[in-house]
Amino acid sequence: MKKRMVVLVLGMFLAGVAFAQLSVSGQFQYGALSNFKDAPGIGWDNQLIFTNKIDPFNTATVRFRMRNYDGSSALATDPKWKNFWLLSSDAPFVDRAYLTTDLTGALGVKGGVKNVLTSGFAYVSTADLTDGISPFEVADLDSDNYIAMGGGKQAVFSSVLTIADAWNLRFAIAPNDFSKGLGGWFVSFDGSLPVGPGTLYPEVVFSANNGAAADKGNLVLAAKYEMSAGDVAFAIVPQYLYALDSDALVQYYYAVAAKVGYKDLAALSAGFVGMDGSEANRAEARLLLTPVKKAGIDIGAIFNLDKDMYVSTVTGKSSTLNELDISGFVMLGATKVRLGYLYLGEEGYSSWINMDLTRIGNGGSALKQGGMYLEVTVGF
Repeated sequence: MKKRMVVLVLGMFLAGVAFAQLSVSGQFQYGALSNFKDAPGIGWDNQLIFTNKIDPFNTATVRFRMRNYDGSSALATDPKWKNFWLLSSDAPFVDRAYLTTDLTGALGVKGGVKNVLTSGFAYVSTADLTDGISPFEVADLDSDNYIAMGGGKQAVFSSVLTIADAWNLRFAIAPNDFSKGLGGWFVSFDGSLPVGPGTLYPEVVFSANNGAAADKGNLVLAAKYEMSAGDVAFAIVPQYLYALDSDALVQYYYAVAAKVGYKDLAALSAGFVGMDGSEANRAEARLLLTPVKKAGIDIGAIFNLDKDMYVSTVTGKSSTLNELDISGFVMLGATKVRLGYLYLGEEGYSSWINMDLTRIGNGGSALKQGGMYLEVTVGF
């Protein structure tokens, strides 16, 4: 069935080449990690994205993807995992197939209003103000980790109404989230306005994800402020999430992420999150140094500030330093080659704190305490 789907979708795209403009982009990424005691872990994330501009108002997109990140963790508990781990994948061959339509353009509406509709097998999100600010999405309350229907592979309809190129009203509904079997929806309002020497980006989000009723949804208030002074750039994003469900396990979260950069030579970012019942829960930090244009040093860490909450089920212990990732990279043309070392604390590989630091270390290996890794990535 899956093969038939691939052939059908690809055939539709190839048939449209004669009538429309077809472009191809994507990514190839491979990596391996080893502690020199066990068999090396391996990870990959390969994508081919076909974009077909049907007419001035409609564009179709199909993404073919094969990866073993995240999904390979389940293989660690299987005594025979070493026999088939190279074939693990947590996504179908086609994990995106959707159509974007410029509604206002097609209807001939002119002026400072634009409305774009997305329909199909897609992924939708809010403005996600912490994107690029929160180093590893620890302090990231306005992302799909908390509100955008739980992420996953979704059949969706979404609409973005843009006013004066500055304000956006977003609405999305997922009749079904195939990774969870439950749908959801969200509505959000975001924009930008000049404030002092910088720009303020406010955002308000309400979501009822994973089949939740509206009165059990989440409300998120967030804002980003960006400014620059000469060669120094600065951004800060405070956020607050409140669960309307009075029976929610966690009633509220609060977080702040910040980033400061100097030219293209250095960037320091950090984040903090607390929650109901754990006022100081987790923290993150990352230092990126690029002393030369084609090479750099990347140091990242996640800290466990609540050692009573995150305890290893194996050792019964927890550690303040949950993860430490030190790596260096070099650009060989369009290809990035990264060599690094990943350290994991007592919580080990199984801790959900680790989900966003190093994909090779987290998703591509069943090792419990990290190790040396090599990663090669090229986007096109």
